[in-house]
Amino acid sequence: MTTPAAVRVAEYHATAFRRLWRATIATALFTPFFYLAGMGLGLGSLINQSAASSASLDGVPYVAFLAPGLLAADGMLIGTLDSTWPVLNAMRWNRSFHAMVATPLRAADLVSGHLLWMTIRIFIAVGAFASVMMLFADTRSLATLAAVPAGVLTGLAFATPTFAWSCTVETMGSAFASFQRFVIMPMFLFSGTFFSVSLLPRWLQVVAWFTPLFHGVSLCRGIALGGTPAWQMVVHTTFLAALLVAGVLVARRTLAGKIYP
Repeated sequence: MTTPAAVRVAEYHATAFRRLWRATIATALFTPFFYLAGMGLGLGSLINQSAASSASLDGVPYVAFLAPGLLAADGMLIGTLDSTWPVLNAMRWNRSFHAMVATPLRAADLVSGHLLWMTIRIFIAVGAFASVMMLFADTRSLATLAAVPAGVLTGLAFATPTFAWSCTVETMGSAFASFQRFVIMPMFLFSGTFFSVSLLPRWLQVVAWFTPLFHGVSLCRGIALGGTPAWQMVVHTTFLAALLVAGVLVARRTLAGKIYP
């Protein structure tokens, strides 16, 4: 039976990953542990003492509020990181994308293969994060595991548009650093990961509502903690899925335009 083209592309990424998997798994386990122990338990012990803070956290301990948000943010960080420098490398430096399309593979296959690999890659990171959450009493539940697919969807909603944009970057420059500094970091801080968006000024709440991470955090938190109306869950899922699909369509066209000028 012939191996699907997208699987062949994903195998290429997996082969390169074999040299990095030990450090990647270690980072995927230790980073969430330090976040949840330091901020969730340490800082959380102070936050939990405030009645006002308890109300803004829907009455749950801070670590239970924080963890699903960080799970979604972890998906975002992996999705954007692995869709920037590796894509520039494949386009400009080792030109592996150009080598691939010299075979029967098409640009659409490269995008599909990258999407498949990113699904695996983000699942590893988010799954490791959920495993660490199971070590803490306040986040140890089946609902935590149920939030993993939502975290993967969040990561993919970032990965595909980032891939499309990265295909257009011509030189190393400061494009990716600026992207992380002025796009990803503000979303990480102000999209509800660490505190409820309702605590922000009204105009900033509106901005936050239109960010993908807000929908990812809300979706993961709604699954992990429950109590979120079904229609809101549908809105969050639809927003992320639409961004994912749009990213794939734009990525296919952009990559084809760059490889077949």
